[in-house]
Amino acid sequence: MASLAALKVPRVHVWYLHSPDRTVPFEETLREVNKLYEEGYFAKLGISNDQSWEVATLCEICHRNGWVKPSVCQGIYNAFHRAVEPELLRCLRHHGIAFYCFNPLAAGMLTGRCSRGEPDAVEAGTRFRPGVSVGGSYPEALLRPLAKRHGVSEVECALRWLSHHSELKEELGDGVVLGSSSVKQLDENLRAMAGGPLPDEIVDVLDRAWEIIQGKQLIYWH
Repeated sequence: MASLAALKVPRVHVWYLHSPDRTVPFEETLREVNKLYEEGYFAKLGISNDQSWEVATLCEICHRNGWVKPSVCQGIYNAFHRAVEPELLRCLRHHGIAFYCFNPLAAGMLTGRCSRGEPDAVEAGTRFRPGVSVGGSYPEALLRPLAKRHGVSEVECALRWLSHHSELKEELGDGVVLGSSSVKQLDENLRAMAGGPLPDEIVDVLDRAWEIIQGKQLIYWH
C-alpha cells in the first residue's frame, strides 16, 4: 500500500476506522478490514467516534465471523467532556477494548492561552467568544486563580486529572493522545502527565465545571 511505502514500514501497529461509515453495512466494512489484517498490513484494529451500541455490534460481527476485533477505541475525553463515562467506557470494558482519549486540553479551554479580559486574543467564531458559556468563562473565573495559587498550570490540571482522577486505567491499556507544536511543548506535556494527583480543591472545581457543562448535551460520537 502507498501509505506503508511512504512510512517505510511493512505494517502499522494500529489501523483505525477513524469514523463509522453508516452508509455501508458494518459487516461489509469489517470483511474487507479483516482481509487487510490477514494480509499483514496492521497489528491491531482501532475504532473511533462510534456510539456504544455500534461498538457492541462491531464486536458481535467480528466474533461471529472469526474476524479481527477492535482492540482500541479512540474518543474525546477530558475534565470538561466526560460523556464517555456512563456508557461507552463500560461497553469497552465489557469487550476488552482499551480507550485512547484525544482532546485532553478541552480543545484549548484548558491551555490558559485565552482570556475574556483580552478581547483581541479571542478569535471570532471560536468557543472562547463572549456569549458562549462553554467557553473560557468558567476556567478563567474559578480554575485559573486556583491553579495559580497552587503553583500549577491549567495544562497540568488537565493532564494530571486524566492521569489520576479520571476513569482511564493504565492496567487496561488506556492512554492519552498528546499533541504538541514543538519538542519543548511535548516535554512539558509529558512531565505534566507524570505529575502526582491534584489538590482536592482543584479536583472539586473541575467536577463542578463538568456538572455545569454536561447540561449542554455533549456527545462523544460523530
